[in-house]
Amino acid sequence: MSAGDPSTRREALAIGAIAAGVLGLVVVPPLVRRLGPHPSESTCRALLERYGELTARALGETLDAAGRESAEAALREQALQPESIERCVRTMSAEAATCAMNAPTADELERCLQ
Repeated sequence: MSAGDPSTRREALAIGAIAAGVLGLVVVPPLVRRLGPHPSESTCRALLERYGELTARALGETLDAAGRESAEAALREQALQPESIERCVRTMSAEAATCAMNAPTADELERCLQ
């Protein structure tokens, strides 16, 4: 088989197509997230507050009312750090934010962000 052989060219094209497909699967999703629409600061703030509430609710099943309120306040304060809001606005997709805002539990919310 020589370099000009049609079967060699077909094999090279097939390898190139496979490589392009794999590259597309690896590179395109992060690019879409990075270049696509992002949530606003107010949306990120609401999302992080919701995460604190849902997490406190999950933890609160083992706490009394005062403990649940205390845990929720601590989680909200931790979530609403300026770095968290900035990271949300910069890296999260608007689609993931919408999914997370509609999530009924903290676990579901976390799945939206993966």
